Amino acid sequence: MPPPSSMPPSGPRFLMEPGGMQSPIPRQREEYVEFHRFLGEVLQGDGVPTLDQWNTAWAELCNVYDMRDQYERRYLLERTKNEVRERRFQRVLTSAYRLYLRVRDLEQHMAREEVERADRTLQADIDALLEEMSAEERRRADETKAIERELQDELLAMEAYAPCFFPQRAHTHTTPRAAHPSSLRSAFPAGCSSWSRRSLRV
Repeated sequence: MPPPSSMPPSGPRFLMEPGGMQSPIPRQREEYVEFHRFLGEVLQGDGVPTLDQWNTAWAELCNVYDMRDQYERRYLLERTKNEVRERRFQRVLTSAYRLYLRVRDLEQHMAREEVERADRTLQADIDALLEEMSAEERRRADETKAIERELQDELLAMEAYAPCFFPQRAHTHTTPRAAHPSSLRSAFPAGCSSWSRRSLRV
């Protein structure tokens, strides 16, 4: 068996936890079988290994397995942290995506409200314009009716004064037909008063 100084280095030693191999973590049968196989490989040789060689090999083996256990625990711890962080990030991303959808829905709702408000405003303006046009038409119709009534009154007045202007028709029993003012102007004699001419002007 080669001397301990010629044995390959075991790497940096980890601080062994209290209890060493008497860890509360139960070990499986395969691990103990691997212990014996590793010790057999280290202690193989022509002569019988000494107690110091056996203790050194056992310490190396315990250090390797303790180091492996520490790495496994670190790996499990880091994986748990990463899983927790991933779940947290997933919740944050889900909340952000829901917020994005909510904001998009609100923007679409606001756009629809804006379009509807613009439509209502336009319809109100159109209704107001139509109402104003209707009022203007009614006003013009009223003015036209008033003018027609005035003309009718003037024609009736002229019919009342017709015997003065046409004495040859005074004893006729026919009811004179209302004539148009333009025809009445041409029918008046040259000596007609200016008041009568003014009353016939339209």
